[in-house]
Amino acid sequence: MRHGKSADQMAETLNRELAGKVVYSDGWAHDYTWLALLFDAAERVPAFRLDNLRTLLNEEEANRWHDTKAQVQAELHIERHRASNDARVLQLTLMRLKHGLQPLGERGRTHEAQLLDEMARLDALTLGDLIAAENGQFSTETRREHHAAALACGGRIISEHLQHRLAGYVLLRPTDAETWEILSINIHPWYRSTGLHRRLLVRTLAHLISHGAVTLRSRVLPGHEVAVRLHEKLGFAREGEAGTSGGLHYVMRVSDLARRLRQG
Repeated sequence: MRHGKSADQMAETLNRELAGKVVYSDGWAHDYTWLALLFDAAERVPAFRLDNLRTLLNEEEANRWHDTKAQVQAELHIERHRASNDARVLQLTLMRLKHGLQPLGERGRTHEAQLLDEMARLDALTLGDLIAAENGQFSTETRREHHAAALACGGRIISEHLQHRLAGYVLLRPTDAETWEILSINIHPWYRSTGLHRRLLVRTLAHLISHGAVTLRSRVLPGHEVAVRLHEKLGFAREGEAGTSGGLHYVMRVSDLARRLRQG
């Protein structure tokens, strides 16, 4: 290595050159050229111009740094995504353990991640405006995390795919030994007149009965008229508005839901 300096020594030099900023280094960053690359790609300082490097690198090395910057940025993006995903998996696994659930294996995590992505996209299509009106904005990532947290707390997704796409789902979770809460019912507009909502609710009912549920609660987003009509048709009783947001809380006995579904 030029000047006989180690990567750590060059990191210290870069620190001094760049006003004491912390230099990012990794196992494969064995020379200061790559330390500089990583440092710039991580955007830990404003535009890291070639002039900043000329005190350390010759022109050829500086040009190599410039030419490969995009490659390193892409590699860092992958590493950041992997680290973020690992942290998310750890957090959700701890939540599952806290609620007495077994951690998911790799296949289970992959399937769950794909389904959560599909749910967030369907939410963006059908609920995006309603959620934005309530919260000030809609974020597919925030929505996805909301659903993932519910699953980690013992929640369950009842879903159906048609023509290789998510046609609809029910997301629910337990709130105590005898009560479950519907967090979201969402059906793609193409399938709202096909009886899909009934099939999903029949499967939801089977899940509730198998888990000894007595009471089912639900909250409807403000202005979600489709959901309001569905709840009223099924015989849910309105408990009142959900705080100041204007959303509605509903409640129903599981036995009453079973009777309504039998009646068609």
